[in-house]
Amino acid sequence: MKVFISGSKETARYYRLRMPYPIREKLGEYMEDDTEIIIGDCMGIDADVQKYLIDNGYRNVTVYVAGRKRPARHNEGKWEEKHFDASYFNGYSMRVEKDIHLAEDADVGFAVWDEESKGTFVNLVCLLMQGKPCEVFSLKQQKWLEIKSVSDLEAYVSPEDEQPDEFVSEILDTCGFSEEMKNYQLSKDRISNYDLITIICRAPIPLTKKEELLSILGKRIDLKREILEVARVVEWNKGDWNKDKWKSLKKQLRLRFNGKCSYSAWSEYQAAWKELHEALNEIGSDPVGNSVYYLFSEWYDTDVFLEKSYGVGMFMDRKSAEAYMQAEDALEDEAVEEGNDVDGIVEGIDGIHVISEDEERSGEGWYRLECWDLMDPECKRPRYDYYYYNGEICWFEKLIPEKQEHGNIYYMSEERRFTSGKRDLDLMTPFQPGDIVNIDCRPFGPPFHAMILEAKDQFDCCFPRIIFRMPYTDKWTEQGHRRGRKESCCCI
Repeated sequence: MKVFISGSKETARYYRLRMPYPIREKLGEYMEDDTEIIIGDCMGIDADVQKYLIDNGYRNVTVYVAGRKRPARHNEGKWEEKHFDASYFNGYSMRVEKDIHLAEDADVGFAVWDEESKGTFVNLVCLLMQGKPCEVFSLKQQKWLEIKSVSDLEAYVSPEDEQPDEFVSEILDTCGFSEEMKNYQLSKDRISNYDLITIICRAPIPLTKKEELLSILGKRIDLKREILEVARVVEWNKGDWNKDKWKSLKKQLRLRFNGKCSYSAWSEYQAAWKELHEALNEIGSDPVGNSVYYLFSEWYDTDVFLEKSYGVGMFMDRKSAEAYMQAEDALEDEAVEEGNDVDGIVEGIDGIHVISEDEERSGEGWYRLECWDLMDPECKRPRYDYYYYNGEICWFEKLIPEKQEHGNIYYMSEERRFTSGKRDLDLMTPFQPGDIVNIDCRPFGPPFHAMILEAKDQFDCCFPRIIFRMPYTDKWTEQGHRRGRKESCCCI
């Protein structure tokens, strides 16, 4: 018989020198029966159980390790190890894959749980969905728990996966929502975790601030409830066939932990977190000489609803490009303070361009920094564009090289999660017919004024319907504000 032993990483608050007696007693039974023990290599219960087994000279143990070439974090007895392929979405998904193999190889389970650990919860679901019994000792209550089926785990999951108004309000404030829009959203149905992630990704705030908000939100997403709901759906669809249920559950778990489940808040968080860190690492760790940076000064000409762009020039490192932007911004601020009304001047690759009054920037512009890898002359690796707003990198786009039929390589956008967005937010708005609004989607769409024509219950982003004047004409047009425009998260 094989027993899969798992448990919480956080144990210091429950014991210091040695594990509680019921745990040691259970381990003693396994050793007396020469039970084959399979266990992970994590800190906490994994490490403590390993130390207890080796102190008692027990050898019938196999340690499962995430990563084919990665050394075990804990293998106290130098026991046999089983490694698994490291080509997964991230470290977390790799460890979940290891636990899936543990649950699959085991005959029974023994969990030492603080009733909070997400990983242990997933392990319990994996065992129970295969019809494998699992004994569970609660560190929190210092007693054995009666968990015989997936439905018994309901008592250990919060009733709702929603964030309190104070937390949502803080995110909306940080992301630039007006008081009117924020209060209206809080007065309606709760904003989902999925929508909060989307708001953070598209907001006009620095990437480092997005990193901070995503980190806080990720810790508050109730993964246990999401996994429990997945298990319920699998049970309803597959009936009593444990083999089919397990196969379906594995698929759903892998989709979520690899950031590929389109309706999962946890999956979207994992995907956003990974994408953001890759972009920050790309621009933050490049040695001088390996890349060149091409800077563009951009804005929208609202007379024609067209984006204008001038190539400022090439820089050999990011700091030089940022120094240029800071100097230009300081010059503009100085001109504004002195009350000078002068045409803008941009120095491009083909000479000096004067931005005439007709082409004057409407409101604030931005900079776009293209990053090109000198070590990739054949254009095989992705590259990034970074968007600077108010002196900070607020958005980025990952571009994938794709060879066309005629042989040329074009860089195509992989995801628009941190630019114009990959989905509609579908948030309701507080406006009524006749209201005049300013719709501002910069840098992913021009700002313009419009009048609300229809403002019934707005359950998708095709409402409200609006009327606005077409550029360079006396004609007015009516449409939903998303239709025919760049996909964007509009601020109204």
